[in-house]
Amino acid sequence: MLPSRQDNLPNTGGLPDIVADRVTNALVEPFELVSLAAAIRWMLEDAQRRRALAAAARERAERLWALERGLQNTSGTPSLR
Repeated sequence: MLPSRQDNLPNTGGLPDIVADRVTNALVEPFELVSLAAAIRWMLEDAQRRRALAAAARERAERLWALERGLQNTSGTPSLR
């Protein structure tokens, strides 16, 4: 969860590009506290789900942003897909 008002990932993409909803974390509607509360509840209610989200997030990060992948990209910015 990242309940901030601004996205600080301008070089790699926005949060919807970074987070796979309900696979690596949960996306919520901006400024919708009910949506945020529901996502927090969804994550906290199941320890196995949290472990699966963490494992999926790590695998995705390693696959998309590994140093070796970045070195192969001529633009200098690792691609998201």
